[in-house]
Order: sequence, then C-alpha cells, then structure tokens
Amino acid sequence: MNRREFVGSAAAGAALLARGASVWAAGPKYDLVVKGGRVIDPSVRLDAQRDVAIAGGRIAAIEPSIAAEAAETLDARGKLVVPGLIDIHTHAARDKAGPPMCLADGVTGWIDAGSAGADNLEPAIAVAMGSVQPGRILLNIGRERGLITPTLFTMLVLMTLATTLMATPLFGLLYRPAASPAIDDDAAAVRGA
Repeated sequence: MNRREFVGSAAAGAALLARGASVWAAGPKYDLVVKGGRVIDPSVRLDAQRDVAIAGGRIAAIEPSIAAEAAETLDARGKLVVPGLIDIHTHAARDKAGPPMCLADGVTGWIDAGSAGADNLEPAIAVAMGSVQPGRILLNIGRERGLITPTLFTMLVLMTLATTLMATPLFGLLYRPAASPAIDDDAAAVRGA
C-alpha cells in the first residue's frame, strides 16, 4: 500500500466513523412503536395485525413487523389500533370533565346529543370550545306551546354564525310544537289507535 492509498483509506475510515457517531448520537429512530395490534383504517382498507411506528407526533410507518429501535414500545396484542373514534351520542358537554373522559376511551371527536336545552346553551358551547378534540352540540328546542322567542331566535342565529365561522359546535335544530294535532294524529294512526 502506497502513501496515497493509505491516506485515502484513512479518510474514508474517518468519514465512516464520523457518520456512525452521528447516527449513534441521534438516538432511536421512532418515539413509539405499537406492536402487534389489529390496525383498522378504512381510508386505506386496512384490517390486519400490524406494528405502527410514531416519530415526531406523526405515524411514520405501518408494517407487519417493525424491528427499528424506539424510545418506547407498547404491546397492543389483542387490542384495536384505529386512527380515532367518533362518538355520535354522548353527554360530554354537561361539564368540562366530559371530553377528557371520552379521550381516555379513544374518542377523538364527539357529538353531544341533548345535554344542552334551549336555556342551557352557553355552558355546553364553552365545554365544546375548550375540548382538546372536536366537539359538536345538537340542540333540541321544544319550548312550551312551541314558541321560540325573538331573543332566543336572535341568539341561535348569532351562535350558528359564530360557530360556523369558528368551526366549533354544530347545531341540529329539531322543532316540534308542544301540541300539534297533525303530528299527534299521525302518531295515533301508526299505533293503530
């Protein structure tokens, strides 16, 4: 080996060592690997046992087996691994403890189906707006004699506009007068009365 070959080999070895040191200093490739769970993701028609790797708060890989190092590994055998669940009938807006309880069960979006009546709307909206996951409110309006006061109507219009612009609670307005002969006659006919 002549001097030129020796210097070339030494430089290549030093570069390889420097690269290896930076790889070792970087730590594990993933923050978390969820191992062996049943992964269900309808968006890609996946329903199979897989490992899921997460890096930087994002899903980095979904494979039958991930062998790379992770800061944390979670055994999910016998469990479902899903992108998120939406609960379409909760009463999470009753108080601010509702949304965190939903999240603890894997619910990443919720719809409150009736905790807020026409006279109890602001607290429910405050809960939905303060929730870490998306929350929506269904508002059932059924007041005495089916009357919606001008003040309530104005409030509903303003709140609907505000929530549409802010992408917060969704209002499903269901209105049924307290006494409606047409509806009552139809119900009696269905019952066979």
